[in-house]
Amino acid sequence: MSQPGDNYGLTDEERFKKNLEVTRSAVRQKDEEWKSIKDSLAEMEAFYKVKLRGEGLAEMETFYKEKLEEERSARKEIEEDFLSFKNRVAPDLALSRRAGNTENMNSPVSESKLKKMYDKLKLHQWPKIKDHLKSEGAKLEKARAYIQNQFKEAADKMERKKQQINEVFRLTESSSGPTPQKVEELRQSVIQSLQLAVYHSRTDDKTPVPQHGDHYLQKIMEKFELECYWLGCLMALNNPPLQPDWENHIPGMDEWDIFPKEIRAVSAF
Repeated sequence: MSQPGDNYGLTDEERFKKNLEVTRSAVRQKDEEWKSIKDSLAEMEAFYKVKLRGEGLAEMETFYKEKLEEERSARKEIEEDFLSFKNRVAPDLALSRRAGNTENMNSPVSESKLKKMYDKLKLHQWPKIKDHLKSEGAKLEKARAYIQNQFKEAADKMERKKQQINEVFRLTESSSGPTPQKVEELRQSVIQSLQLAVYHSRTDDKTPVPQHGDHYLQKIMEKFELECYWLGCLMALNNPPLQPDWENHIPGMDEWDIFPKEIRAVSAF
């Protein structure tokens, strides 16, 4: 390196050229040092490859490196997909996300809203349906079995959906990405998004219903069963899952009052 006094008496152009040469020399020195390091690393890599080959492990090492790279690529793709998905559903998630055991009262699928939906089904929709069924001579046990089966099938299907979500997030948990707490938050967000998707998927069937006969009974029961199935899906996706308390239901004076008074929380899947 040049000292301050070395440039005394030099023109500006001479000082510039001298400083430029000093800089180039320093760069060349660093290049030589880096080349030496790379050569040393290459020698070490070659040594270990020979060592592994000698012990019959080189192919195994290559195989696992390839598998590891495939897994990293797959996990990265999954994480990117979920990030994109989360951004798309962010407005709805802002409504549905809960903090601890509290619920967002603005969410259309909050636990209190689900209970209101159930009460409407039980106290307003079912009385009209049961009167039609009774007047047409329908069998109570058959109607009860149909309705309970809708709630059961809904819970079973949502159980399978949640298991699929859990499988995806087990991959994320084992990676070096988000922490377990963050993974759980994302998992719950996806389940809540599914719940909102089910809620918004409901459509009203405008098909005219015949006013009498077996086809009439079949049609009104089909509509009501779809309503039970839809609500059953929403309840099953709640945290914790909910279901009508069939086991503790005691019918009143009217044996056709088949809906339990309460819905209860069940163990999370």
